[in-house]
Amino acid sequence: MAHRKLTEGCTVSMRKAARSRIIRKTTDASNLRAVAEHFPEFIQIKNPTPTERAQGVLMTATLTSRGLAYITPRKIARKIAIEVRA
Repeated sequence: MAHRKLTEGCTVSMRKAARSRIIRKTTDASNLRAVAEHFPEFIQIKNPTPTERAQGVLMTATLTSRGLAYITPRKIARKIAIEVRA
């Protein structure tokens, strides 16, 4: 199996999706579709309803726990894990 790695643009778009699930920019939408194609375990994408489409929403993206762990720096992830255990 070939080694797979996300581009920085895809990682930035994933961080934006973590903050706000609603995606309105075409660049972010195409980056997140590439992530969903090559790393389906990182993200779930839903098409907008007709009313959302009229408001300019291109898609709704939800990061999975593995996707969130991928974009979270290790020190922060470790701190979160320690806080959860306490």
